[in-house]
Amino acid sequence: MPQIRRIFLASAAGLALAVAASCNILGPVGYFVAGPEKTSAMHKLADDKSAVIFVDDIDSKLPNRMMRQRIGKAAERALLDNKCVREAEIISSDAALAAAGGERFGKQLGIAEIGEKVGAKVVIYARVEYFTLSPNGAEFAPSSRMRIKVVDVETRKRLFPAPESSDPGAQWHTVTYDLPTRQGTMPSQLGEVQRAEQDLADQTGLALARVFYEHESRTRTNRVGD
Repeated sequence: MPQIRRIFLASAAGLALAVAASCNILGPVGYFVAGPEKTSAMHKLADDKSAVIFVDDIDSKLPNRMMRQRIGKAAERALLDNKCVREAEIISSDAALAAAGGERFGKQLGIAEIGEKVGAKVVIYARVEYFTLSPNGAEFAPSSRMRIKVVDVETRKRLFPAPESSDPGAQWHTVTYDLPTRQGTMPSQLGEVQRAEQDLADQTGLALARVFYEHESRTRTNRVGD
């Protein structure tokens, strides 16, 4: 009888180990089968219409003009890599900056006018509202925020956000990039500060581009809207 009991206990223990092992496997396998959670595009760009990104810094939130260029370039690359537009249909954001730089006598060009000057049919307009490496000058927590809209050059109408709404708050879409945790103290060397600013500009451009294609869902690190 003791012999039978020992055999039963050994079998039960083996079964428990097998169940535990299978549970450990099912988690990763289930994740592999389902894949990471996806966030759908909030607006689809027409791939047969030339588009240009114009990064505006009316309130001088960026440290220098190069950051505007960097944000635009990062967004362009992401749009092309994810086939949101054809390569022949994306116009350099540098051209939009140059067109806006040609404004005379303090007269600001309209969004559609900038598009006309560079030969674009659609303008992705992004206005920088916030861009900082630290909220208090001591903690290193890069963060940025932009308000964006997409405008049809020919009709002068807003394509995104949806033009049906007359609510002023609904005429813009907010794109935010930030880090969920403090990353240490602020960089002190000039080179380190510049690299951090460049990285923030790149990530801001990516956050802008993600509005237009399906992408892996993120935590607070990369939010495509509020």
